[in-house]
Amino acid sequence: MISSIGGKDIYICLMKYFLACLFLWVFHFNTASAQNLALEDLNGYIGQTVFKVNESLKSKGWVIHPELSGEQQNQLYKTFAFGNAENEQGKAISWFRIHADNQMVNQLYYQLPGKAELETLVAAIIAGGAQKKNIDEISNEQLSSYYIGYDLVYQTITGKDSYTLMVVKKPLQD
Repeated sequence: MISSIGGKDIYICLMKYFLACLFLWVFHFNTASAQNLALEDLNGYIGQTVFKVNESLKSKGWVIHPELSGEQQNQLYKTFAFGNAENEQGKAISWFRIHADNQMVNQLYYQLPGKAELETLVAAIIAGGAQKKNIDEISNEQLSSYYIGYDLVYQTITGKDSYTLMVVKKPLQD
């Protein structure tokens, strides 16, 4: 009976198995890393419309939290969460908040899942030419460091199991 199975049948079976594994790997990779936004993404959100940033985040699996969002006159902020922490029910893996004036994003906060992810972004900030300000601040048991780029300012805020990167457009010089 084994001789009745042709090489073509085995090839088709192996290809189906390979494609199924590839699909599962790609799905897992995209889902697991969707909250890890690259510095290019973060920089690109500054100056974009709220609608465009909102759609970009939603397409990456982020969920808006209207109860943590608000609007007053021409200013607004929107808060997004990604995933659920394995060890704490109802806690997101990452948080993201955009601030905007007249529907244009001018500031954002990205709370990362861990220290390694923040260090990766800081390395990219420095590689992009930003200079670290020599003064670090400690307030409310949080350490803040500042990095000044050509047109953006970055602030890292680290505390007990909390790692946040703030990005804001650099004020225009007179």
